[in-house]
Amino acid sequence: MQYNDNISIVVPAYCEPSKVKRFMDAILNIDYPDNLIELILIDDCSPVSLEEIAASYGEAFKDKINFSFHRNQVNSGRAISRNVGISLATNSLIMFIDIDNLLEPDAIKKIVSFFHGKHFTAARINIRIDPARLSTSNYLRYFDSRYLGARNIPEGIISTRFFASDGIILTRDIINTIGGFDETFYHYGCEDEELGIRVSKAKYDFYFLPDAKAEDSDTPTLRRASERMVVYASKSFPVLKEKHPECVKDSLFSSYEVMLDDTRHPSKLLIKVVHLLPLTTTRKSLLWLCDKLDTKAIKIPDFIYKIVLALSYIEGGRLRQLRM
Repeated sequence: MQYNDNISIVVPAYCEPSKVKRFMDAILNIDYPDNLIELILIDDCSPVSLEEIAASYGEAFKDKINFSFHRNQVNSGRAISRNVGISLATNSLIMFIDIDNLLEPDAIKKIVSFFHGKHFTAARINIRIDPARLSTSNYLRYFDSRYLGARNIPEGIISTRFFASDGIILTRDIINTIGGFDETFYHYGCEDEELGIRVSKAKYDFYFLPDAKAEDSDTPTLRRASERMVVYASKSFPVLKEKHPECVKDSLFSSYEVMLDDTRHPSKLLIKVVHLLPLTTTRKSLLWLCDKLDTKAIKIPDFIYKIVLALSYIEGGRLRQLRM
């Protein structure tokens, strides 16, 4: 097949320069015709400016990758950063990917081959952790198992509940029709879910592309996921629920959200009892235990991680109610 379609890759980053280097090196290994890839790096006011490391790739990208760099003057969050990337992008096919996700050499060919001739379509790529790393951490194994690629899902239409901007592609036609990311989301989470809901409401197809792959080179931890879940439940999901009340049925902890909204006495009493439980102490005790056992040969059951994340979410929900 002749690969002659242009694609813009938008990469928001709030990180150390070393992560940019790792990502850029992977970009240089991409097998795709010269000057058809536009790479846009958005430095979301990282503590150490990414401009110097980005500029160091100028010669390597010359006559191969059309590269542009933008640094936000203040830390603005994922939604604003991605929208800045959209405003700078010049192509009709736009990909959003996280700085930790390293594209495989043939990934762009797989993507443009799928999108060729399509106009109102979105897709998600197959992101996985290097199998060689999974034996080093119980949580890494669990984290990797949550990716779609670990579930052996074939190429095809999937629910937009899996719409996550760590590796998605949209046509310019979709963005021009329904808009970009909602900039009212600043804290962790929901800005990509909200866009996915609008994609679904507009009846646009959302696909999973298992053959378009990237490696997640990050080192996620249960502790980080737990803290993020508290923020997600307390600050981000309430905004999403206000904008799209129907999202509750597909939410991470829908039963809890339904009870929060239920004005009947039994539900209100149950929520009150749950919120009186030592959520934080229990969560932190389980985190300590999981940290201690993370690199051990003993396998931590998946349900332990799910309990920690559920406790984190409920803790966030309790904080949400205290503000009301």
